[in-house]
Amino acid sequence: MDTHYRQCVPVKKRVAMALFRLATGAKYSEVAEKFGLGESTAFICTRQLCDALCSRFKHYLAFPKPESLARVIRKFENVSGLFNCCGAVDCTRFKIRRPAGPHAGDYYDGNMFHSVIAQLVVDSDSRILNIAAGFAGGTGDSKVLRLSALYDDVQSCKLLNGPSVQANGLEVPQYLVGDAGLPLLPWLMVPFEDTDFYPYKVHFNQRHLIARQAVLRAFASLRKWRIFGRAMSVDVKTAVSMIGACSILHNMLLHKGEPLDLEEDHLQDYSMHDSLIQYDKDYVEDEEGSSEDHMLALHIRDALAMGMEQNGQS
Repeated sequence: MDTHYRQCVPVKKRVAMALFRLATGAKYSEVAEKFGLGESTAFICTRQLCDALCSRFKHYLAFPKPESLARVIRKFENVSGLFNCCGAVDCTRFKIRRPAGPHAGDYYDGNMFHSVIAQLVVDSDSRILNIAAGFAGGTGDSKVLRLSALYDDVQSCKLLNGPSVQANGLEVPQYLVGDAGLPLLPWLMVPFEDTDFYPYKVHFNQRHLIARQAVLRAFASLRKWRIFGRAMSVDVKTAVSMIGACSILHNMLLHKGEPLDLEEDHLQDYSMHDSLIQYDKDYVEDEEGSSEDHMLALHIRDALAMGMEQNGQS
C-alpha cells in the first residue's frame, strides 16, 4: 500500500519513472537517483503501472472481431500471398533470475538461462492479437500452444470460426502460420519439410516465411524495451506483468502510427534464438492429434500451396 509520501508524487512523475525503468532497463537505484525519489517508490510505481496496463488496457490485446479480422486476412494475402491467414504465432523467451521453489529447474531453457515464455499471435503489421505469458522456459513451444487458452478457444470454435475459402477443390478454414516447432493442425499451417522435387512446396515455404516475419518483428520490437535486455530480477508474476505491459505499450505505439524501425539482422537474431530452444519433435508429433485431423491438415496445406501456385502468387 502507498505511504502518504508516495501518494503526493504527481501521477505524471510516477508514470515517467515506470516508463523510464521499462524503456532503459535501469536499476531501481538509478531510477530513484534520476527522479529524486526512493528505490521503493521506483519499484512500486513500476509495478503499479504494469498492473494498471494489464488490468485496464487489456483490450489493446483483444483478438479482432469478424469485421476487423477480415482486414487482417486481406493484409496477410497482400503481403504474403497466403489467403485466409488470420495471424502468425510463435514463442519467445525472456530471461529472469532463478525462481524460488522446487520447480526452478523447469525455467532453465536451452540457452542455459532461466526464462519465462510468451506466446504471441500477431497480424501482418506485427500488432499483437493474442498473448499467453508465464510458461516455464524449459517448456517446448508445442506444449505451450497446447496449454494456452488460444488452443482451447480455437478447438472449441470460439476463434478462427469464420468463413472458409476454396483452394484446389478443398475448403480451407481460417488458420494461423507457425514455425516447425509447432504441430501441423487444420488451423495451424507450418512449413513443409520434404520440399525436394516439389516446387509448389518450396514456393509455399517462401510465402509462409514472409508471413511469419511479422511475429519476429514483434519479438524484436518488444526487446527494444531494455527491461528485457538482461535477466529480470523479479519474480515470475512480476515478469509476466512487465511482458504484458510492454506488449500493450507496443500496440499503443502502433495504434498511434509509430514505426517499428527495426533492422533485418534483429529478425534473424530472434529467429535463431527460438530455433535453438525446445523443438521437441516427439511432442510436436503427439500434438498433431488424431490421424484424421492430421490427414485433414495435410490436405489443407497441400490445397493451399497448390492453390497459390495455380493463382500465380509470386
